[in-house]
Amino acid sequence: MPEPCSMWRSLPDLSCTAHSRRCWSALTMKNAVILVAMVMVSFFAWGQNLPDREIADKVFSMANQVRVAAGLPALKADPRINDAATLHVVEFAKDGHPADQYGDEPWLMERLRMAEVRAGAAGEILLSVPDVDHVPEQMKTAEPVRNTLLNPKFTLAGFAVLRGGPQLYIVGNLVQLLEDLSIEQVEDLVVDTVQHRRMAVKIMPFKVIPMHQLRERACGMVKKDSLKATPVDPYLDKFPAPPSRDFRILAFTASDPRVLSDTIRGPADDPKLNALSVGVCFGSSKTYPTGTYWIVLEFYNFMSGPRE
Repeated sequence: MPEPCSMWRSLPDLSCTAHSRRCWSALTMKNAVILVAMVMVSFFAWGQNLPDREIADKVFSMANQVRVAAGLPALKADPRINDAATLHVVEFAKDGHPADQYGDEPWLMERLRMAEVRAGAAGEILLSVPDVDHVPEQMKTAEPVRNTLLNPKFTLAGFAVLRGGPQLYIVGNLVQLLEDLSIEQVEDLVVDTVQHRRMAVKIMPFKVIPMHQLRERACGMVKKDSLKATPVDPYLDKFPAPPSRDFRILAFTASDPRVLSDTIRGPADDPKLNALSVGVCFGSSKTYPTGTYWIVLEFYNFMSGPRE
């Protein structure tokens, strides 16, 4: 850890506070690291201890002992996840009570994204104990902690520990990598993202209808290295006299299926469209040599049965 004065020299505009969502969302990974330093300096100025890496490593080892004893593989450490956990443990220690989110702080998946962790799913452990010797008991007996810790889908983890008065505040982030998800699970993430947008504008969620041809269209885009996708008529063989021929197709790429193109706002905000179909394919091309997700969405008007 550098001296506090050297960290202050690296800080961004201090009018951008740790509780400003506008500032959080604008942070790059470099700025996220600087922000961790900024929050640490603020604790130093208030006479609080800095996060204890040695104790955090002990807690990580204890977590793996509990998992191995339950017949699960040990978690792998990832320093980037430590950074995400550190952002949350500072707020945890300041508040004193466990919570998923404090004020305008980014939620878990946003914190991981800031740390450039490609998380497909994640869980969080929060513990407040008088000393580290109480940690194993809490991990074994506290049901929410145990359920997260013993979830077999998680393979990576990072922990942060901060002393606040007589208590140790502990945050652990457990992660399943995006690359470990099946294409079906990635398509579900895309659907969740679109539905979240739909609910944000207070419109009924879309009816999600499987359309396997869209995955073929997405994989075709990979081969052609092009975002031109031929639409699939959602009414074909379903409606002799369909209620509307209004359907819209969107095609784009995304490294994270939860961060979609702004173009979804138009159809997602249209109450006349009530159905959604999704196709996703992961692949590399000349434009994306390391690979990315190629996504095709169709929005349309669905009726429960054919019209006479």
